[in-house]
Amino acid sequence: MTTQAQIDALKQTVSVLTSQVSALTADVPPVGELYSSYNSAFLGTRTYYPVGVDGSGVPGNPPVAANPFLSQAVDATHGVVIWGTSTEHHALLADARGGGEVWGALQHYGSSADPTIAYPEEVVKCDWTNLGTGVVRDMAGFTVGPVGGIMCPQVLPASGTWRIRQWGYAWSAPPPVGSRQQAFYWQADYTFGQVIRNAAWVGDANNNRLAIRYSEAWWDAVNGWAPDTGTAPSLPWINGQPAIVNVTYAGWGAFGKGAGTLWAHQYPDYKVALARTT
Repeated sequence: MTTQAQIDALKQTVSVLTSQVSALTADVPPVGELYSSYNSAFLGTRTYYPVGVDGSGVPGNPPVAANPFLSQAVDATHGVVIWGTSTEHHALLADARGGGEVWGALQHYGSSADPTIAYPEEVVKCDWTNLGTGVVRDMAGFTVGPVGGIMCPQVLPASGTWRIRQWGYAWSAPPPVGSRQQAFYWQADYTFGQVIRNAAWVGDANNNRLAIRYSEAWWDAVNGWAPDTGTAPSLPWINGQPAIVNVTYAGWGAFGKGAGTLWAHQYPDYKVALARTT
């Protein structure tokens, strides 16, 4: 027969175990949406055009019909976004280190006219930081060789802000022909679980959507910091080695759920919102 003392002891044990589990899972975010539901490359064959907007996101200029961009899903795990003469190749990649985790990645970019012209990315250092808790994950080795750079986890955190930093090389061509061409650095901050309005959207009546808000900055050894994305007072590569930098972003953008890239884009050189024609 169970005594009251035994019941009280069992309750105490359960309380201790519950506290321990809570501590262990404190940095595990609630599961949110799928990244492939936000990136245009995975949303099928569509034609988009950017609409000029003011700083508050209100449409200003007429649609820039002469400069549309296209998306085409190749299969369930691959797709492309075609920006005029340049095409980005996106994929869902599994962790090369094992474990089965999947991330969205930019595999390479290249010519829209000639698919044999491609510039793969090779990542040599990468980390992923929860800016709310300060916990850092080492993501080096998720991809190996010039197969692309990860961008965002396929299973998104439901909320919170996270940072990815990447040091790597753009290749002159895919192997075995190509080789490392220039060092690059890419950094982005993502905020998940946001609802952002796009007054320019004409694809359907849903102008308010869940969105991934981001700020990003790009640097490479040939061109330096990409204009109007961000900058830092020091270099992300010193004497051929990755170095820590403190980036100041120039603006922000957003991916819209079910809509895609450029749901919002507020950078000094390009203030647009996404509209859709097909």
